[in-house]
Amino acid sequence: MDKETLTNREFDVIRKKDSSIYNTIKYESSLCMQYMLASKYDLLDVQKLSRLTFGFYHPFVLQRAAQPFKRYEGHEKYSLNNYEDSSMNVNIFDVLKSRKSTKKYEPYNISLKELYYLLRYSYGINRKESINNGVTWKFRPVPSGGGLFASELYVVTINSQIPKGLYHYSPDDNSLEVVKYGDFLSVMQAHSGADPYINSENVSCIIFTTTFIDRMYIKYGERAYRFILLEVGFLGQTISLLAEALNLGSCMLGGYHDSNIEDFLGIDGQLESIQNSIVIGKRKDG
Repeated sequence: MDKETLTNREFDVIRKKDSSIYNTIKYESSLCMQYMLASKYDLLDVQKLSRLTFGFYHPFVLQRAAQPFKRYEGHEKYSLNNYEDSSMNVNIFDVLKSRKSTKKYEPYNISLKELYYLLRYSYGINRKESINNGVTWKFRPVPSGGGLFASELYVVTINSQIPKGLYHYSPDDNSLEVVKYGDFLSVMQAHSGADPYINSENVSCIIFTTTFIDRMYIKYGERAYRFILLEVGFLGQTISLLAEALNLGSCMLGGYHDSNIEDFLGIDGQLESIQNSIVIGKRKDG
């Protein structure tokens, strides 16, 4: 059965179910429906992909794929090392029970120690393994398709113990690289999607997740975007749980203005694009 036949069959199912409150017929020609159907695999597709990805295991490609780190060479850095606290002992079940999205915050200067826990334990390097031809593969706390780790984390500080600005998290050396200093509250108010639901002036920081499509596409082709979205979801949930463990509030934002945020971050919006945004801060009682 080819993809065209499969697509038509699926659309027939949609038409038959259009009596629901969701008005499903409108999804027939939507991009999300087209991608969902076009990226489905059967046994033949998996076999084809296996042959196509054989080149991925060339030593040169493996060496490059094992270093999925964006770097801001020559930029000032804030080290996040030496903030490990052995007294940190939180029950994960308590954290899961209490986690919720927070929309009311009080001004609070987030510390480097808190940023360390949010970043190191969500997307820092947690183990290393030697694989084919002696290549060292560095893993993170979250699952990622093929261990390819397509994501990057940027932090905009609003109320913090470090200067206001835009920072990039470097897992390779566990540091915050300064992209640019400045008070970017007005940019966040205009384009992050927080206001008017959340008062951006009171939050501690906003963490943006971007992804590099090529890191996944080189191995998984059209399936890559599915794996990217899964990774971003895992990463967002992990950051949210870490915030809860630190007695901080968090809220994921979906209404950010993609192009404006990408311009602000200084990324191209194609090979590297925005995928998620998370507000972090101290909950306001009541």
